[in-house]
Amino acid sequence: MGLFSKPAPLDPRFTLPSVKRMDCTQLNFPCKSEMAMSNFKWLEKQMSSGTYQEPMILVNRIMETADFWNQIDVINLDDATNALVQYVMGLESLKLKEDDFAELYMAANFGLLAGLFESSSKTTSKDECHPDIWNAMSRLSSMRREERGGQEISEKDSAFLFICQKTGEAGHVMGKLGGLTMGEVFKRWNAVR
Repeated sequence: MGLFSKPAPLDPRFTLPSVKRMDCTQLNFPCKSEMAMSNFKWLEKQMSSGTYQEPMILVNRIMETADFWNQIDVINLDDATNALVQYVMGLESLKLKEDDFAELYMAANFGLLAGLFESSSKTTSKDECHPDIWNAMSRLSSMRREERGGQEISEKDSAFLFICQKTGEAGHVMGKLGGLTMGEVFKRWNAVR
């Protein structure tokens, strides 16, 4: 590797496009008073350069890595996901129906996988979020909303889906940074912006 070479990803499946720091979103610990949006600047840049790829393609690539992580025994995804879900349920005093529990579990699991994926790509520093990863997480959150009725969604469902989105962000932080306690991940959860 040369002096100015970028490190190779852990495995070719984790390849992400090179990005400049200014194209990244700052990696923030989840906070309920902050609303996350897609990185539109990155989307415009991709479209104008002809490199745009639907975020769901990356969502699928990220989800396909679950077996990889389970095989190399670096992290027990089920245990980590369950711990994250239980922590959020305790923070929010949530009593969930089976479908809602599954939704929260999927958000947490995807966030963990996205963080592991990004960390393994070695394309961003610890304080950055790759725009493709961020947009994949945003797209998945918007799909959850669409599946529940889009604009016609109830206030209760809207609040729950927001918690799902923030849980996914928490999973992303856990997966990307590794070795954090739940208290560290959720230190900004109730902060006022």
